Amino acid sequence: MKKFGVLLSVASICMLFIMLPLSACDDGGDDSADEKNSKNKDKDQDDAGSDTDSDTDTDSDSDSDTDTDMDSDSDTDTDTDADADADAGGHIDAGDCGNSTPEGWEDCDDGNENNYDDCTSSCTENDHNIGQPCACTGGDCTNTDFSAGNINGCDNVPSWTGADLACTRSLKNFYGQNAYVAGGYCTLMAIKCDGPAATCNLVPAMGDYDNFTGCPDNSVLEITTRKVLTATISTKYCIRKCTKDHDCRVFEWDNIWNEQTQFKCMDSPSNPGETMCYDPRNF
Repeated sequence: MKKFGVLLSVASICMLFIMLPLSACDDGGDDSADEKNSKNKDKDQDDAGSDTDSDTDTDSDSDSDTDTDMDSDSDTDTDTDADADADAGGHIDAGDCGNSTPEGWEDCDDGNENNYDDCTSSCTENDHNIGQPCACTGGDCTNTDFSAGNINGCDNVPSWTGADLACTRSLKNFYGQNAYVAGGYCTLMAIKCDGPAATCNLVPAMGDYDNFTGCPDNSVLEITTRKVLTATISTKYCIRKCTKDHDCRVFEWDNIWNEQTQFKCMDSPSNPGETMCYDPRNF
């Protein structure tokens, strides 16, 4: 892997903004961007607690019947709300995920939080392919080149014409840049820079952009293009396909942002009609 020295000049800092193609610039990471679902809770409005000792046995029985009916209604409402949360985008109630027993929508449940075994902490099967969790180890890891270093967790990502293996990761205010990729994300990537050498020489050499024309069947090809000074930086990368939110690692905890991920099954910006597992805040 070719290495580049990065000079902290105005030009190099601008380059850092676009060398992170899976992230999006914002105004500093406003916490209001977090999308959180909340369940409606019915409140028991029974006034039985205010009854005095002068109540007759008949009144007491009536209160008991009322409480039973109201509790039953409350349980029904709670179940309905839980179902609505499970169908909605964004956060999903983890339910029994993590109890070591696969249930309902769960692909698997091994009861641990090890994302790198065959069952993720979101109770989805980990095939160690595109879209699965990953980490970079070793002194060559860098936040400006996601293909550098020793990449762990992506063992089954295939070699692909024109693309390099990469492990994208969350970044918080890295020279003004934010990325939301909880737990890392195995992908294939290529970058091309058109413009002055003074700018393009700062871009990591990654893949063969023109020969990277598609992704494996389990993923879609996303393309981003950004202007930096007088240069144009184009990036291609693969994102995992999905049909529903539970296909994605929706319970992944992001140690960089100290929050639950907002991975969801979202529409592909580059491929109308296709859906993919990713955090929409990156677009």
